[in-house]
Amino acid sequence: MKFYQRLMLVACAAAMAVAAYIHSGSFSRIAPGGANAFIQKLVDRPDHCCRWFKSASSKKPVGVALIVHGLNVRPEMMEPVIAVLNSAGIEALNVSLRGHGDNFIRCGSSPADEKRDRLASFKRVSYILWLNEVHQAYVQAMLRARKLGVPIYFVGYSLGGLLGCDLLAAKPGVHFDRMALFAPALTLRPGIAYQLKPLQPFPEFIIDSDAPENQRANDGTPVAGYTALFDAITDFETHLGPRLNVPTLIFMEQEDEFVSFENLQKFVSDNGFDRWDLVRVAKDNTADAAIARHMIINEQSVGAAAWADMVRTIKAHFMPESTVLKAAPKARQ
Repeated sequence: MKFYQRLMLVACAAAMAVAAYIHSGSFSRIAPGGANAFIQKLVDRPDHCCRWFKSASSKKPVGVALIVHGLNVRPEMMEPVIAVLNSAGIEALNVSLRGHGDNFIRCGSSPADEKRDRLASFKRVSYILWLNEVHQAYVQAMLRARKLGVPIYFVGYSLGGLLGCDLLAAKPGVHFDRMALFAPALTLRPGIAYQLKPLQPFPEFIIDSDAPENQRANDGTPVAGYTALFDAITDFETHLGPRLNVPTLIFMEQEDEFVSFENLQKFVSDNGFDRWDLVRVAKDNTADAAIARHMIINEQSVGAAAWADMVRTIKAHFMPESTVLKAAPKARQ
């Protein structure tokens, strides 16, 4: 058995053990400082799926956030949002889904090999694989939050937002105190799935990306990636329920090419998610016009003024008791 296969088995076993503790209610009896030494070692060990970002401040963190990127988006594109969280004293665990960042099966060692191997791994992804990766990362973030005695948060962009919501809806042991979603892929524009459906028998077929090179994880997205996305939406819709109604910010650009703003508004209303605030993002004239409207996770993509407003809103959301942030704009539908 190869090393990465053994590693996955160990991680799965550990995640299942912790999930069993949570589900049974026994986890509350674990002594402060984490679970047993084996689990703690697993949490602290660096891997290709997750990377910790911790505040430079010497003060105790006020929260721990799980971060998940979008489809064929470099995981490091979430770092501007992570910097905002870190500046507010929130630690962040940034997830790389299989086929993105350093999370791929390596067959070579050169840069060309890495590019080829990353795409090869991307061609073999599935919804279940990605959800399990997010679940395993959640266990790490949850253990850290428990150790510190602080809230646990979720932040996701596009596909990442969908996976986080599905995890919360489908797994009884999962809990987030607050969430922030950027253009979450909960309500795709009509026709997107229909256009790609004929290609589903060809999972390795690549659809070229027109996103800037510094944003995309691969030169294109295999049909397998889109199929995993559609499967995630289907699973999410079967688990919809009141567990999702936690304080949540949703940032959306009204002309988003991928997610329907109007359908998302209706989704929030129809499901009675009265703790979800939908915030319109109006890109200003300093935004890079070459970047898609769907991309709204940094200053370059939305412009300086719009990003400053988003930063204030994010901090006010995750630090609601802060007197410094009382002037932050209220989230509006």
